[in-house]
Amino acid sequence: MGLKIDCLRIQGVRLFFPKAGLLLVNDGDQYTLSMGPDVVAKFGSKKKAIAEFNRIRRELEESFPPTELSDANRREAYQTFVSKFMTGRNLSDKKHKPNKSRTFG
Repeated sequence: MGLKIDCLRIQGVRLFFPKAGLLLVNDGDQYTLSMGPDVVAKFGSKKKAIAEFNRIRRELEESFPPTELSDANRREAYQTFVSKFMTGRNLSDKKHKPNKSRTFG
């Protein structure tokens, strides 16, 4: 029998694993670990809560099959990367020549 978690508590999200709906929330003085609408455990210690979240996340990752990207998705991701991080840079072979004078007058 699991306790139900309020949707309003999502404001204090600490960690989230979206594939399984695993959520670790800081409720002020305690940490609540829930999967979907059911509360899995409550912890008073941040370190123990994170350790338990990571343990459950690792188990869940092993049970989910890895997702393979299609060629179209890879191409789109590459184009997004290039457009975001390579634009505005001078990619030519010209070397920057410093000004002859280093004074500001």
